[in-house]
Amino acid sequence: MLRRCTLQAASRLAAEGQGAALWQTLARQQQWQGGPPPAAAVLAPPLLHLQPGSLRWLSELVQHEKQEDSVVYVGPFSTAVKRVKNLSLFSCACAVAAGPIILGLDAAATTTTAKVSIVTTLATFGVFTTGLLSWFTQPYIQQLRYERDTDTLEATTLTLFARPRIDRFHIGEVGEVESVHPLSSFQARGRRYYIDAEHFPDKALLARLMPQAAAAHVMETANQQMQQQQQQAAREQAQQQQQQQHGSQ
Repeated sequence: MLRRCTLQAASRLAAEGQGAALWQTLARQQQWQGGPPPAAAVLAPPLLHLQPGSLRWLSELVQHEKQEDSVVYVGPFSTAVKRVKNLSLFSCACAVAAGPIILGLDAAATTTTAKVSIVTTLATFGVFTTGLLSWFTQPYIQQLRYERDTDTLEATTLTLFARPRIDRFHIGEVGEVESVHPLSSFQARGRRYYIDAEHFPDKALLARLMPQAAAAHVMETANQQMQQQQQQAAREQAQQQQQQQHGSQ
């Protein structure tokens, strides 16, 4: 991984006109192919003349690679949830912004009381639906990172205004959810979180986060295997009966 990050950093620096010396050193290392490089080549002067900005780019790329490797789950409907929230915010803003326009209309057939009622209804409906959607999708995890060295989880959810919110907590703080919320898998530090157990790739981590869901998944898998075995046995038995009938004829 470090070598790949180094090559990416060298290409980026070369595009900026700063990585020629690093490319030359990497080209010499490619020619050794197997044995360790000579000590003189490792301490070659071109590598020592890298600018401080070059090392900063390399450090950032290595850190980015580590963050990507720690991602263990991405919500299957994360993009759809974000789009729906943005659409709901837009409709709410339009409903609220329409209030002054409706009040300013010069319509003789519409009284001021009727205008106020229409504006209040539109604004209330827009705010209520946006708040309800935010409450419903608040526990939905967009992305989950897991640092195995420290058993630390980093959950990314969406705020009321569809902005990412990142919460960090230890796996020991995860407990069974105590709520009637329809989207609730576990809770930590007083907040609810939801993950799709069927699309969660790390089943060992799922068992630590949701023991009940993991047990249900195991039972479902066992039942499916049993059904497949029964169907296979029934097909084999039917084939044997057909062969016996053909043999008797």
